[in-house]
Amino acid sequence: MHQYSEHERADFRRFSKLLTWAASLTFGLICLGSLVRASNSGLSCPDWPLCYGKAVPLFDTHIFLEWFHRVVAASLGCLMITAGVKLMRSRLLRRPFALQLSASAVLLSIQIVLGGLTVLKLLDPATVSAHLVNALLFFTVLVWMAMRAHSLATEPDTQEHIPTPLSIRAGFIALTFLMFVQIGIGGTVSSRYAGLACPDFPTCNGSFILPPNLPQALQMLHRGFALMLLIYTCCLSTFGSRIRLPSSARRAVRLVPLLVLAQIGLGMINIYFSLPIWASALHLANAAALYSLLLLASIDLLAQRKGYHHIAISRHNSAAEGGKRFVAQLPTTH
Repeated sequence: MHQYSEHERADFRRFSKLLTWAASLTFGLICLGSLVRASNSGLSCPDWPLCYGKAVPLFDTHIFLEWFHRVVAASLGCLMITAGVKLMRSRLLRRPFALQLSASAVLLSIQIVLGGLTVLKLLDPATVSAHLVNALLFFTVLVWMAMRAHSLATEPDTQEHIPTPLSIRAGFIALTFLMFVQIGIGGTVSSRYAGLACPDFPTCNGSFILPPNLPQALQMLHRGFALMLLIYTCCLSTFGSRIRLPSSARRAVRLVPLLVLAQIGLGMINIYFSLPIWASALHLANAAALYSLLLLASIDLLAQRKGYHHIAISRHNSAAEGGKRFVAQLPTTH
């Protein structure tokens, strides 16, 4: 394993902080976008990238929400440009992060185009859903880079290395992927105005059978995924609580089942109280928090596996060197 100097680790530490800010802004944008959607403010600025032809228009609540969403997005763009400049100027950063930062730049470019099309195509459902899914992909890459930079900035002797069974690692990764899919389904339910397609819960018009109507089918699919995730998280938390895990995975084991229950509760509130703005916005924010916890745990568990691979090699080499020294000290016979 490469040993970095204190100066090099400081560079990684600064880069990690920059990426953490970018990931935090992206999380905030996802939540703010949910509020824009829930309050029907998505077309409050009918043009793009300006708002009524101005950088700072006259405000009402809806115009401010849409305008502020764009301002935060522009701030995120500035952070990513700063990260790109740092990468180009530092050979140390280019080696481990060139590919990931290039991928994030592509995803950010797609996100900007989708943001414009969302307005210009008058909230086309496919475009709105793709806007959310691409934001999650962009967020995933940023978190991955931030955690990797933090790991490189930390001295190897102080890093947490805990061997974890393959079944637990695979379980966390699968659950993270399923949560990503569930958020995508939820975004499609919202963009197609299917949130109230089934007026009762847990049935749809008194039936558990998947209805032929697309909005109702989407709503029931979303509910079925929620039930599956609840069962999955409870099982994973039960097994995970019995073994030693890295701190991020321990946190997920404790919090994820509670957040899934809260998510189902928010979904019921949305149905029975006809999509109140606060509950609708909080529904996606809580889902994003769930995904963040699982993503952090999954990346950490993958890194733990890689770290133990290096430790095993190091121990093997040390044992081999010790064996050679022992043989060299044996008396020779002539």
